[in-house]
Parts: sequence; structure tokens; C-alpha cells
Amino acid sequence: MVSASMDCRNDIGQPNLYDIYYGLADNRIGVASMTVPQQLPASPLPNADAANAIVPVVPQPVESKI
Repeated sequence: MVSASMDCRNDIGQPNLYDIYYGLADNRIGVASMTVPQQLPASPLPNADAANAIVPVVPQPVESKI
């Protein structure tokens, strides 16, 4: 089991800054920080068939099936 926690840094006036804490081999704690932009950049979808393609995570609209 991997234990992890994420802390939004509203306490220092930076609501787009997150600290991530995660367990390392049951005897250490790893720490990372991540800043999330107000608006995610738009990019064209990559050619997923290209060899060794690096496919970025791009939010896609969800189609309603009503």
C-alpha cells in the first residue's frame, strides 16, 4: 500500500500550490510541490500512432448520452 497526502497551501495565500507527501519504504517521507495554473494550456491531440509518442494528459469534454 502506498500512503500519500496532498495539502493545498491556502494557509500561505497560494491556493494553486499543493504539497504532496508520500511514504518511502516504511521509514521515510517523500515531499514534492506542485503548482497548478489557473487555466490549463490547450494543445492539439498528439498522433498516438507515432513510435515512442509522448502523450500529454489533456482534459476532454464529456459527451452526454441522454
